[in-house]
Amino acid sequence: MINVRKVFNIAVLGVLLALFGGCASTGSINPQVKSECMQEGVSAPSWVCKPQVMNGYASLGIAENYKTDSALAVKEALKNGRKEIAKQIQSQVKDKINNFSRITAISSKEKVDNLYESIAEEVKPMNITLEKELKSWVSPSSKLYVHVIAPKSTSDEEIKTAVKTSYLSDRVTWLSFKSKEALNNLEKEFGVTMPIQQQVNVAEIFRTEKVLKSSVGRNRKN
Repeated sequence: MINVRKVFNIAVLGVLLALFGGCASTGSINPQVKSECMQEGVSAPSWVCKPQVMNGYASLGIAENYKTDSALAVKEALKNGRKEIAKQIQSQVKDKINNFSRITAISSKEKVDNLYESIAEEVKPMNITLEKELKSWVSPSSKLYVHVIAPKSTSDEEIKTAVKTSYLSDRVTWLSFKSKEALNNLEKEFGVTMPIQQQVNVAEIFRTEKVLKSSVGRNRKN
């Protein structure tokens, strides 16, 4: 008479041996694949190593001691990320200004540099519009990483705003580029239409400043 329980136990044992044998051989044939992005000896999201994105400006905002004060760490990481994106946007402005100077054949490097600085000053990190949902990751040492992204469409509009603001507020710098050809080339380069402004007499500007300084001097004596 066949012992059913004995046959069942033998079958189960055979299955277990087959499973363990399969696992062992698989481990020896397929060693563990390391992550493409490693930080502090552990696997990290790919964007930690390569934050660049399509159709946007991106940076890596980093802050220490996330576990100690998470709110402060998030604020610091975003602040650092914004600063880096502002540098990227300013670099874009620099390229456009250089291209404009070549097309317009402006030989004065000082004039070109002054124009760049005038526009770049209006690109403020805290005014940069970021994506609403940002990815974050905390390392084993409690370092916070935030994938800070600014959409290119909104950033390009902010560059146009910076150009217009500079044009209206920094009259002395822009007087060097008052020719119709120069303004047309700048408008094409930045894709912006300059606001209408009355003609400015540079001599009158400096005469006004001189009068103000003289008045201040007289007030000090009194």
